[in-house]
Amino acid sequence: MLEASNSLSNATLAALSVLDTEAQQHWSTGQRLPKSILSRLSAITDYDGHMTTRDRDVGALVGALQLGRRARASSYVAPQPVGCVRTGRRQDWAACQLQPPCTVFSIGVGDEWNFEQLVLEQGCEVHSFDPTIALRQKHEARAAGLSAKHGGRLHFHFVGLGETTDYNGSYATWYKTGGAAASGLSEVKQLDELFEAHAPGRPVDILKVDCEGCEYEAFRHLAERAPALLCRVRQLNIELHAAVTMKMSDADDLKR
Repeated sequence: MLEASNSLSNATLAALSVLDTEAQQHWSTGQRLPKSILSRLSAITDYDGHMTTRDRDVGALVGALQLGRRARASSYVAPQPVGCVRTGRRQDWAACQLQPPCTVFSIGVGDEWNFEQLVLEQGCEVHSFDPTIALRQKHEARAAGLSAKHGGRLHFHFVGLGETTDYNGSYATWYKTGGAAASGLSEVKQLDELFEAHAPGRPVDILKVDCEGCEYEAFRHLAERAPALLCRVRQLNIELHAAVTMKMSDADDLKR
């Protein structure tokens, strides 16, 4: 999992290789890893004397995302740089060095608008995307109120990211609208299509992606079909979902 680092000792690389093999056996069956594996990984990444500070950050982040099914990436990264503000008490999302005019894309809302409010307060134009059928009315109503409050700079789009609508996780099935269950997702498009439709030829100051697993297929598409697109993005905020139920087939998906 940390093969790319040249600063790890041979002993550490050997230990990681053993751990990786054991972890894959659990991962392939969708099991949560036992504490023994997680503890050994933590000990290696914390105490290897040949690691630089950056190696330790990367090691903890990759290890947590790859092996800990409920780990939060924000718990493993270095403190935010100067000029950044974060959302809410949990500080899940960051916005760094924004200055109007600025453009922000928010992929995935899930009826949580803290990030949108944060960047609207920084004076940005915000495009929010969510295809959840059961939440459409809530999203449109909330977006209309926020947009009116912030000079019409928030635009909600009832469309999602990716190529398939077959996701049936919590956001797609457990909300109700008007007293009747409404499950499933509406139309989805790839990121290059969304950029062309809503920010043609313009830079995107922040791209925030929290789409319950669609990130794997979406970024695979970018690598194959539009590899230069992210050159237009100044800051990427992404929540990676390390679970086979969230379209992650194996640990190699995370590395890619």
